[in-house]
Amino acid sequence: FFFQAEDGIRDAQESRGLGDVYKRQLPRRPPQPIKYSGEDNLHVIFISSFAYVLASVYNIKLPANHRDKNVRQVLTNKVSKMMLSEYAPNRKKVQSLEEEGQKNGNVNVAAPAQAQNDLDLNPDQLLKTLTKLMTDQGLMKGNELIPESALTVCGAVEFEKDEDSNCHVDLLHAMTNIRASSYRLDPMDWITVKLKSGNIIPALATTTAVVAALQTIEMCKIILNSEVFLYRNAFVNLAIPSVALSEPMQSRKYKINNKVQFTIWDRWDIDCRTSGIGSFQDLLSYLGSLTDLQPLDVMKGSQAIYLFNMMNSDMKKEENRRILSSPVNEVIDFDGNNKYVELLVTYCNSRNQEEVYKNLPIVRVIFR
Repeated sequence: FFFQAEDGIRDAQESRGLGDVYKRQLPRRPPQPIKYSGEDNLHVIFISSFAYVLASVYNIKLPANHRDKNVRQVLTNKVSKMMLSEYAPNRKKVQSLEEEGQKNGNVNVAAPAQAQNDLDLNPDQLLKTLTKLMTDQGLMKGNELIPESALTVCGAVEFEKDEDSNCHVDLLHAMTNIRASSYRLDPMDWITVKLKSGNIIPALATTTAVVAALQTIEMCKIILNSEVFLYRNAFVNLAIPSVALSEPMQSRKYKINNKVQFTIWDRWDIDCRTSGIGSFQDLLSYLGSLTDLQPLDVMKGSQAIYLFNMMNSDMKKEENRRILSSPVNEVIDFDGNNKYVELLVTYCNSRNQEEVYKNLPIVRVIFR
């Protein structure tokens, strides 16, 4: 908490855009970095209480006198000996804060340095990253989950403000006042935190947290290539509260002919490197043989790339011939910044051109 909070506040100070917004707020209270000190009683209580709550989660036995001042001090002395790397600005976060400042405050700031992505969102790389993480944590071996009986079982700890020995109120009291000191707000005494916390804690179980947890469970099933019947849809209403799970239905399949069956989730990938496609005519011919249909109009987003009826008029014959013989990357305006271009293509029945199909899968043309 200390190290993340301190670095997060410093990142905010690095942001000129957000800093300008702070300056216009009344009272002007931009946050100040929190420097950990083993001599500060609030810091001592926070570190020890946080450790005790985590120990309860992992079923680690606590000393009988864990709230004693001397016992707390021993723990925080160990924390004081930890060696951490020096602060370095998170350029990605600074850029995000500056954009927020520009949006909310209409301030003009110089462009920050290019931020680096913290995580490659390529699906294959994401899968490898999650698998490695679970393996490193001892949750997987190969592609199999470790049986629960072989793991150190952790459990949920329910908040209880009326039991002082569980350190829940101690943790909230220390955390609240440390954060208040960062914003130079008046501190709150222990008994006030205890009285108010019973009303605040339920709101901390946000819908976002529940959705993130449910998504993680489903991601684990994807990693394990689980059968479809093991997946779940979730319907969440924390106001009641209620979490209802159901098995997902199979996606509806649409059949155009013996060659074309698809769902709304399908996409047709065409790799120009291996399919021998060179000209735009090659692309249309390839789609025709793939679907046993006649390709008509080709759209790239809202931009019309090829309009069949217009190009086949008498006035457009020469232009049509030129477009069809041109390299496909020129016709569909491939700029080279991406690896592919996605096209929306309409088709008609080659035997009955009045029968037009508009909602077939998107065509992804891959160039590199």
